Parts: sequence; C-alpha cells; structure tokens
Amino acid sequence: MVGIEKEVKMEYQVCLVCERRFGYPVGTLPEDTIICPPCARKIPRSLLKACVDPFSYALGLVDGRFIEFTEADIRGEWVNLKGQADGHGDHPLDKEMWGHRFFRGLEVRLDRIAWCADAPDGS
Repeated sequence: MVGIEKEVKMEYQVCLVCERRFGYPVGTLPEDTIICPPCARKIPRSLLKACVDPFSYALGLVDGRFIEFTEADIRGEWVNLKGQADGHGDHPLDKEMWGHRFFRGLEVRLDRIAWCADAPDGS
C-alpha cells in the first residue's frame, strides 16, 4: 500500500525587510509576524516589538548616538522611528536629542543599529 501524502495548506506573507514571500501552514503563522525567519534573526526583537506594540524603546547607532522612540515601521533596509503621537497626526521625537523634532519620524538604516531596548527606563 502506498502512503497518501496529506496536502498542507499554507498562508503567505511578504517580508517587510527582504520583500520575499514566506509561508507557514494555515493557522500556525504567529499573529505579529511581519518578517521572514532569516530576517528576524538579524533584527533585535525589541525593534520588531516596536513595530506592533507602541511603547517606550531606545536604540543605539554604531556611531554612539542613541534615539528614544515609541513606534517603528520597517521597510526594506530602513526603519522609521516615531515618537509619542501628538494628537495632530504627527509623532515627533524628543528635540533635545537631535535639535529637531522629526514630526513624521526619523528613518534609520537597519545596518547602522548597534543595539535596541524595550522599556529602557522601566515599565
């Protein structure tokens, strides 16, 4: 008797970093999955969390500067970092850090990030 292979139905998503399609068996794709497993190994978990859970985060750049932010949006090789919503549709960052508010966020190359932290001052 020949074994019968059961067809596994897959659901697919496009990775926000590499833009490749990746899939999981139906019903097993974690709800907050936004990037493929290979890319997830290269990006700090706290930065991925900031993409789906607005809160208090900080990251350091390879040149030693750091950025405090509340939300992140990864697109390809870049991440847009945003501050707390101001009620007018903008998400400015702290002016003291950079001399500017960056009302619509600050785009940073992913390969320039040295570290990232969730709740850097506690929760």
